[in-house]
Amino acid sequence: MTNAHNRTLPLMLVMGAVAILACGTGLAPLSPTPPGGAVKVSSAASDDLEKNMRNQIFDPAKKDFRISITNQQATSYLNLRNTSLPLEKPQIWFTQGKAFIRGTFTAICLFHPDVLIIAAPRVKDKQIIVNVQQIYAGTFALPQDWLATVSKSVTDSITDAQINLDFDRVEVLEGELMIAGSKRAQ
Repeated sequence: MTNAHNRTLPLMLVMGAVAILACGTGLAPLSPTPPGGAVKVSSAASDDLEKNMRNQIFDPAKKDFRISITNQQATSYLNLRNTSLPLEKPQIWFTQGKAFIRGTFTAICLFHPDVLIIAAPRVKDKQIIVNVQQIYAGTFALPQDWLATVSKSVTDSITDAQINLDFDRVEVLEGELMIAGSKRAQ
């Protein structure tokens, strides 16, 4: 089993337990939603994100990178290209210094709760650290003392994926996530 799989399994078990404990499948009526309504999915936005990543990260001529990811790019990419996240119709948006992910959790056969994840990314020691602040499954909120484990799992997954990258800045703006840094010599 890979390290990423070893971290994903406990996260899936936690989410499954939360889903079973949830009082209902829908989120509370006043739960956060994307500003301006649902983020529209677009092939062009997903393509733009991939092109930006290729140009910034994989161009061997560039030592530094600066990536801007919009709500539409993140939502479109997750809906159209990502097959590993068990969320149906995910919505991602960036506001108030936080990243929000909302969708229907589909990893459990008979029970498909709506979920909302609120996280605040930051940079520490040239690495991206994700502080998961809230997770809701239906009307049930994951206990605060569990969030540190989820945060560590997400941060470890990012660390595993960022081979040879040093991060200088991650900033959540209104409708946009900005990431900047440099590539380490190989």
